[in-house]
Amino acid sequence: MKLFLTGASGLVGSNLLRLATEHYAYEVFASLNRRVLEPKPGLSSARLDLSSRDEVLASVAEVKPDAIIHMAFFNDLKLAYEQKDAAWKVMVDSTKNLLEAAQRLDIPMLFVSSDWVFDGTQGIATEATSPNPLNYYGVLKVVGETLVTAYAKGIVARIAGVYGVNWAQGGRVLSQNLGFGNIPLLTLEYLKRGDRLGIWMYGNALNLRATPSLASDACDMMLNLIEKGAQGIFHCVGADHADRLEYAKASARAFGLNPKQIEAVAVDPKTMDLPSHAGIPADTRLDAKLTSKTLGRPLLGLDAGLAVFRKQLETGVLV
Repeated sequence: MKLFLTGASGLVGSNLLRLATEHYAYEVFASLNRRVLEPKPGLSSARLDLSSRDEVLASVAEVKPDAIIHMAFFNDLKLAYEQKDAAWKVMVDSTKNLLEAAQRLDIPMLFVSSDWVFDGTQGIATEATSPNPLNYYGVLKVVGETLVTAYAKGIVARIAGVYGVNWAQGGRVLSQNLGFGNIPLLTLEYLKRGDRLGIWMYGNALNLRATPSLASDACDMMLNLIEKGAQGIFHCVGADHADRLEYAKASARAFGLNPKQIEAVAVDPKTMDLPSHAGIPADTRLDAKLTSKTLGRPLLGLDAGLAVFRKQLETGVLV
C-alpha cells in the first residue's frame, strides 16, 4: 500500500511514518512544509503548499496513493486568532483540496481531529456525541470533520492527550500549556533532576481531564481503520481517563520516579494570552468502545501505554 501523508514531522505524524514503513512495509509519500525528513526506506517526500488546489491535485495524481492521511494543522492557538485566514488555509482549504484528490482517485481519506471539538460540558463523549467547540482551533477541526464524513470513503480519527516520541524532532521537552499535552516528558525532565513539578489543576481556562493516548498506538488504530474500509468518526485513544495530576503521577511511576515530587498548582489564565472569547474545554474525555469494537481489539491502558513509551525513549525502537 502507498500512503500520502501530511504532518509527518509532528509527534503523531512521525509515529505514523515509522509504523507504516517499518511495521506495515507501506510506501509513504510525505508532503513537507518547512522541515526536512531524514531519508529512509519506503519514504519519498517533497515540499507542497496544501492550500494550493492545483499543487495538491497534481501531487496526489503523480504519487497515486492508495489512501490519504491528513495530519497537518495550525498548531498555535494564539496565532490562529491573530492570523485567522492563514489558519483557515492550513486546516480547511488543505482538507478540501486533499478530499477532492481522494475523490478523483476513489481512495480513502483519513482526517485526524481532536477532542477539542467538544466544549467540556458533554461528559464522556462517544463517537456520536455532537461537537460544540469553544475556540477557533476546535471550529476548524469540526469543519474538517464535516467535509470528510460527507465522503463515502472518509474517516475521522479523533485523538486526545497524545504522548510519545517525536521521531522527526527527538524527545523534545515542551513547556506546560493549557492543553493536555507534554505532561509525561515534562514530568520526566523535572523529576529526573530532582525538582518538584507543579501541575496546573486550578484555573478557569484549562483542559483538566482527557483520555491520554500513546501516539504509536493511535496511529496503529488509524492504519487498521483504513485497512478495514471503515467510514465515519472514530476515537483513536487509550482506555483510561485521567486528570492532569493523575496523568503526571502515572508518568512518574512508569519511569520509576517519585510521584510525591508532583503537586497541584494554580495557573494564571493569561499564560497563553488568548482572546477572552477563546475558551478551553475543561473535560474532553472520550469513549472509544465503538472504535474498539470496529477494530476488534482492546484499547491500551494508560500504565501499559506509558511502559511502551518508556521503552521507545530508552531503546529508540518503535515497540
